[in-house]
Amino acid sequence: MKLSIGTKVIYGTNGVCIIVDYREEDFGGGKKMYYILRRAAQKTSEDIFVPEDNDLLMNKMKVMLSEKEIYDIINCIPGEKSLWIDDNRVRSVEFDKILSNGDRKQLMRLIKSIYEKKQSLSQQGKKLGISDERTMRTAERILYEEFAEVLNIEQEDVVPFITDRLATVN
Repeated sequence: MKLSIGTKVIYGTNGVCIIVDYREEDFGGGKKMYYILRRAAQKTSEDIFVPEDNDLLMNKMKVMLSEKEIYDIINCIPGEKSLWIDDNRVRSVEFDKILSNGDRKQLMRLIKSIYEKKQSLSQQGKKLGISDERTMRTAERILYEEFAEVLNIEQEDVVPFITDRLATVN
């Protein structure tokens, strides 16, 4: 995958990043070509160096979705089955895999699953666990940041946008 300087990508759990440079660096292991990324939301954040020859790290870099792909993901929400797993340890491992993989449809399913569990617990007078809350916030940040960027809306308008879109689909 050869990407140009200025291209916006999603990089792991960092969310939307901009490729600010592509250059050779030597960090003690010999010279390698690196993509240099900067988080779009934090102009002052430290750069992220992604070695071009490291498939594991390169696979964390994903091209931004198109508007159509976002609409397709939203349209699928009602029919998606819950990913909830009752065993805390197993659920944590599976949810971490989804976060690190970065598949946006799976992230949406994860958000939906945790949100439904949160609603169910709330009706019983209980609260969602801290780990699950943190996982949901991370998934929402990653997905909603990208949706906002592609749809040219504010991040706080993403949930109302999804809700409105679902109302027209059903």
